[in-house]
Amino acid sequence: MNDWAVWRCHATFRFLYYLQSIMDDTTGAAKAGQWDVAVHTLREAVLLAVSIRKMPDSCDVIPDVTEGFKGHLGSYDTQPDADLEALSQAVNRAARAPGRALFEEALNLLQPYVRETELMLGYSHEIPELRSAKGTSMLLRLLRETDQFSQSQGLPSVVPTAWLTQDKS
Repeated sequence: MNDWAVWRCHATFRFLYYLQSIMDDTTGAAKAGQWDVAVHTLREAVLLAVSIRKMPDSCDVIPDVTEGFKGHLGSYDTQPDADLEALSQAVNRAARAPGRALFEEALNLLQPYVRETELMLGYSHEIPELRSAKGTSMLLRLLRETDQFSQSQGLPSVVPTAWLTQDKS
């Protein structure tokens, strides 16, 4: 089976289910002035984005980000990533002294990094936000696109046949 197809499907799930949520939680913690929580979630978001990006390089699906994984995060890099290094330093500064200014500095580096991670997944449109009002209809579009791609790779449809046929009796 095509490794890229597996990565794309699993990475999309991780992006939708985990990374979007942690970004929302980060924003919510900042709005509430909970700087320790906001900085912690910044760090988790960085690790999730990196884990998604590293999936193709490591040739397997990276497990959930846990303390055991965090120590090996840089071991996949053969060349340093200047943007990731700057982001990491900004998050570390914010962790040492949680507050609005350092948090916003790190968040301003994180947001484009997350957007670039989303673009790596190769969809022709922005990935819908699960927690938004229009997320459901956009998720159906994403499902159709992913299903067509999966079928082109010889995989069965992810949509049950019963969902595609309507009994009008």
